[in-house]
Amino acid sequence: MIFCNQNNSVSIYLKRVPIFAKKLPMQLEKISIKGFRGIPNLELPDLGRINLIIGKNNTSKTSVLESIFLLVGASNPILVVNINNFRNLALTEEDDLRFVFNNLDFENPLQIKGEFSERGLQRDLSIKPGKKVIYAESSKSSKNGISFPNLNTATGEPLINELIFEFTNKEFQKKAKHYHGSFTLDNSNLTINPPQNYKESIKAIYVLPSSYALTETLEKQLENLIVNKQEQKIVEGLKHIDSSIKGIALGVNRMVYVDIGLSRLIPLNLLGDGIRRMLNIMLSISGVNNGIALIDEIDNGLHYSTLSVLWKTVLEASKQFNVQIFTTTHNYETLKYLKILLDQPEMHSFQSCIRSITLQRLNDQSIMAYTYTYDKLNYSIEQGIEIR
Repeated sequence: MIFCNQNNSVSIYLKRVPIFAKKLPMQLEKISIKGFRGIPNLELPDLGRINLIIGKNNTSKTSVLESIFLLVGASNPILVVNINNFRNLALTEEDDLRFVFNNLDFENPLQIKGEFSERGLQRDLSIKPGKKVIYAESSKSSKNGISFPNLNTATGEPLINELIFEFTNKEFQKKAKHYHGSFTLDNSNLTINPPQNYKESIKAIYVLPSSYALTETLEKQLENLIVNKQEQKIVEGLKHIDSSIKGIALGVNRMVYVDIGLSRLIPLNLLGDGIRRMLNIMLSISGVNNGIALIDEIDNGLHYSTLSVLWKTVLEASKQFNVQIFTTTHNYETLKYLKILLDQPEMHSFQSCIRSITLQRLNDQSIMAYTYTYDKLNYSIEQGIEIR
């Protein structure tokens, strides 16, 4: 690292910060979210390498992850469909497009801005309603053969069947570049129009709280690790959950098998949810090398006794694969076990990487964010009664 002294002389310090504690090549440093789902307006100005988002239910923790997912994948309009599918919100009618807008109101501007470490990249994404089709016909009721308009819908509602994605990339000392994409929903048929001649330089992966089974993408990632003789990295992590695990392999029909010292391999599905959840998380992180992993409810399916093991695995995987982590929980024990782990001498190098972000919804439905570094984690834990 290079520091400038008061006398403008330059000093060079190479040993103060471990290389894995430095900022990632494309680390998201700050984000502002406006008009997305239940978030009227929210700013997170001090993001770290490992970001734990905490809060009660309905404080928009998951929406923060989704907003990062959209920002990183701004060139891929289908991601709006994906994040709705994550919540089992199928887009089948034009009116369903309002799910991503605050208060389900198309008139509320939806804008997500972020700043990244590499090249001073600033990205600004806006999602807007597109074409307005004809007004919906007023529903009618009848009495004695006479039809009456339903006064609540007599004026009709405009139906929106298109969303416009406009985003800008601005790098340090370079001109801003503007891009345009869209998707249209017509009788449950989606038409995707991504920006032309644009290749995304940032990547992210989203891990659902219900992720126990491996997707085709994660199966491919496991296969790549096995082919390159790197599967032992995954095995070492799984050993923290079950010390009997000695190896892992792919079998017929891409069934995942593990070696626990018996005369034959056994299917992974015969083991507990914790093993499968841990494998899912580890493969997701390893598969997004130099990118961002978004893990919703990281502790879901795991016994509290394994939380220290979980955190050690995630921290070491973040270092090994150079990945920025964002994760959510409403369980303050998850934060407590992270603090216990960081207090261990061999984990001190990770302390500067940590951010704990507590979200709180106020009476006016606005959201406040309180960010804690490692030095303030004890205070954050003491506020655990507010997290539940």
